[in-house]
Amino acid sequence: ARVRREDGAAEIVAADGAIRLALPHDAPAPADGEAVHLGLRPHRLSVGGGDIKGRVLANFWLGDQSHLAVEVTGARVVAALDGAVDAPIGTEVTLGAPPASVHLFDSRTGAAILHAGAPA
Repeated sequence: ARVRREDGAAEIVAADGAIRLALPHDAPAPADGEAVHLGLRPHRLSVGGGDIKGRVLANFWLGDQSHLAVEVTGARVVAALDGAVDAPIGTEVTLGAPPASVHLFDSRTGAAILHAGAPA
């Protein structure tokens, strides 16, 4: 993933641009163009209505929740969702990733930069 800064706003761009997540204005973030590792908290993601589009690789029903693996331009994103999810393998879905789902790590050192919407 890479940091993109423009007009004071910062976003994380990953999966060849298929994932774009705005960061809070006051969030600590590396310089424009710097590489970071992006982590998304699976239990905070939602299906439908989001900006992340991908193809369902797996949909595991675990009795009280579903684990949905989605391929987004070569990147695998996993969502842990309450209840059963009607998303057959091979279908297209959208995922929502609120700021509370985002984690950033320095790609050189592995040090945390941002955890779940709050500075690390």
